Amino acid sequence: MWDDNWRSELESVDYLCYIRLCECRNRKQDMIKMAKLMYKYNKWSTPEDCLIRMMEWMDMNSQWELADLNQKEFDEALDIIKQI
Repeated sequence: MWDDNWRSELESVDYLCYIRLCECRNRKQDMIKMAKLMYKYNKWSTPEDCLIRMMEWMDMNSQWELADLNQKEFDEALDIIKQI
């Protein structure tokens, strides 16, 4: 079961990103930041699992362009997420 309490931390550390999440108007940098927080709260998973879950979340919220990462962007995002 996924722990989605990362959203509360997002609200306190980056309120504007949190508002963009609520309004379904995130940026790629937001998606990576949120995947990193998701990983922090779900250490049983892998950084890749969290990034893919976040990409799926963006896709489900009609932000499919954010989920369209090429391999280089995907690898760079994983490197950022791993730096906890």
